[in-house]
Amino acid sequence: MDTKKSNLKLILTMGIPPILSMLIQSLYSIVDGIFVGQISDAAFNAISIAYPITNLTLALAVGFGVGINSLMARSLGAGDKKKARKTADTYLVCSVCHYLIFIILGLSIIPFFFSWFTDNPETIKLGKEYLAILLFLCIGQLIHIAIEKIFQAHGKMAVGMIAQGLGCVVNIVLDALFIYAFKMGITGAAIATVIGQFSSCIYIFIMGLKHKYISLNFKELIPDMKILKEIYQVAIPSTIMTALVSVLTLVLNLFLKRFGDDYVQILGVYFKLQTFIYMPLNGMIQGLRPIFGFFYGQGENARLKDSLKKSIYLMLIFTIIGFILFMLMPSLLMKPFTNNQNVIIKGSNALRIICIGFIPSGFSLIIVSLYESIGSGIRSLVISLLRGLIIPVLYSAICIYALNQNEVAIYLSITVGEVVTFFVAGIIYFTSKKNVYITKEPSLN
Repeated sequence: MDTKKSNLKLILTMGIPPILSMLIQSLYSIVDGIFVGQISDAAFNAISIAYPITNLTLALAVGFGVGINSLMARSLGAGDKKKARKTADTYLVCSVCHYLIFIILGLSIIPFFFSWFTDNPETIKLGKEYLAILLFLCIGQLIHIAIEKIFQAHGKMAVGMIAQGLGCVVNIVLDALFIYAFKMGITGAAIATVIGQFSSCIYIFIMGLKHKYISLNFKELIPDMKILKEIYQVAIPSTIMTALVSVLTLVLNLFLKRFGDDYVQILGVYFKLQTFIYMPLNGMIQGLRPIFGFFYGQGENARLKDSLKKSIYLMLIFTIIGFILFMLMPSLLMKPFTNNQNVIIKGSNALRIICIGFIPSGFSLIIVSLYESIGSGIRSLVISLLRGLIIPVLYSAICIYALNQNEVAIYLSITVGEVVTFFVAGIIYFTSKKNVYITKEPSLN
């Protein structure tokens, strides 16, 4: 990471590769949804219901990746390269352990999970097939993201972008081949996704060995318990935050079930489409974390403040673009996923309601990333819990069960969560500034 560059140039240099990488990932998700949507509405509902569980694998990988990224960036900023290397080796072992957790999870929930959200036997059957493949073969995704975060902590952002692009291209090509040429349906879509993930994993694993950021030496792979504790202090809150979208989707799907499968499908389309906005934002945040962590580790308060200010401006540009797209052309966004005109009309109204929350969400995300980067997991957890779970669920529950309102209240709850959290994040930041801009590595929790 070339810290001699101006703050804006540094943010762009560090941010553009992961932004492009996350754009590719969003394309990955959207195209996959479009292909499956052309199979049948039941198939799309199956992957929509499966989404919270498949997203948990991503949440665990990314959440713990944030922990390793934060610790490595602070270690490198403090000049401790040995600790940074040991952090990387420790986390690779953790990734394998996390994979075993998902094997157990899959065996436990797949038999009954889909019947909670739909009574359609075809959707249940297709969902079980799809989810089993993705969970039992998720090791490629876990290893890929772990090594990607190691590269990001070193300031080498382009490697992750290339790995992501490779996986996306492989997945899209195989989606078309397996679904249309081989008539493999939703099973083909799942297999294509897994092969794409392994393609990314193999490439970035080779690059990790080449740059000597990871090791195959068994002695070096023995976890350091002290480092493991430091990783988990940031990683557990971050994983919970990343997993909130899964929990929120589960709860909102349960609320929407009373109104019919069409509304579950609409929410599924929204969560596919919102990746086009929030994945790039997440990419920018990935670039910001090592910058925030490095300047914090160096005690460079002026550069940390300026980087924060400029990142908020950049985030605002992203969210305004997203707001305009969703507000002006919602039906155009809905049509690739379904031919059902009723779903398109109702879904367009839902997108217009939800996109109002895009603009205030950017500030909250930046503040969360700041606290993650400097090791203050509790503050970031509070903001994210309010935004991603507590406020939307409480608002939906009150409106539906106490006030007898319709499905619109559920879509509006997402926007209400963003607006309220914007003010909460501002209050937390301005009341804790004295704890952020001080000497190296204070305890903020």
